[in-house]
Amino acid sequence: MNEDALVVTPQQEHALTEWSGAADRGLRARTERGKIIGRVLEEGVHYGTIPGTQKPTLYKPGAEAVCDSLNLYPDYESVGNLEDFEKGVFFYRYRCRLKQRGSDAVVSTGIGSCNSMEERYRWRKAERTCPTCSKPAIIKGKAEYGGGFVCFKKKGGCGAKFKDADPAILEQPAGRVPNDDPYTLINTIDKMAQKRALVAAALNLGFSQQFTQDAEDLGAQAGTHDQPPPPPAEEHPPAARPPKSDGEAHHEKDETIISAAQIKRLWAKAYSATETKEQAQEVVGAAIGGYGYEKTSEIRTVHYDPICKAIEP
Repeated sequence: MNEDALVVTPQQEHALTEWSGAADRGLRARTERGKIIGRVLEEGVHYGTIPGTQKPTLYKPGAEAVCDSLNLYPDYESVGNLEDFEKGVFFYRYRCRLKQRGSDAVVSTGIGSCNSMEERYRWRKAERTCPTCSKPAIIKGKAEYGGGFVCFKKKGGCGAKFKDADPAILEQPAGRVPNDDPYTLINTIDKMAQKRALVAAALNLGFSQQFTQDAEDLGAQAGTHDQPPPPPAEEHPPAARPPKSDGEAHHEKDETIISAAQIKRLWAKAYSATETKEQAQEVVGAAIGGYGYEKTSEIRTVHYDPICKAIEP
């Protein structure tokens, strides 16, 4: 036997056989992924583009749709949790294994975590209540209508008015304040960790070229959850305006109602930031209520971006 001859073991021969036709398989897999994206996934429901990102973000419903298309199901394993009830600190990490239905073969894995010190859980929104009716409906009045503060009727208030320097209003905390009750969020934080693990596993199936990770994960990587968020934008009630003169033409955009596509995108953000339909409705209701709206179909263009920012995690 020639000592220089290449000796191939049975294991190496099997590996070489697996490489045979790899390019063709890769091309077929890429084609099928393209079909799933084009035929199964719907923009605004399963994925969407978050401002500031270059790729669309894959939402939880999108990850679930990918799994259904490939006949996979998620299997979660807890890998390092922390629960400190004295300090109110909670951390959950999961490994998600996507398994083939029938054979239980593991096709993809992903790890996701969530903790109570993230911005959306560390802080809560404090709303000023009306000294007269005790409803959280106090908003800043417009200067042209006398300024001060108003207990806004469209938010369930009584219509009472208060001066700018009224201590009964100013001494109340407003905006985002430290969350003194993180215990009610334990299940939400736990579910969010599982959601992130699921999305990571779905992206690891080869979809990371088309999609990026969840928006709140981008914020966590940048460390934004360690800094107090900026105060919310000043809230104003919508008011009837006199007809525009020619010199007011540049304000026309302010009066334009947002499009159906923008409404769809707004709800997609809400569903991405929450776990249930009820939570999404609550988040949207609070965001649009601060601008005097009862329905998303009433939102004017001038308020659309700040409302979206209020909804984003």
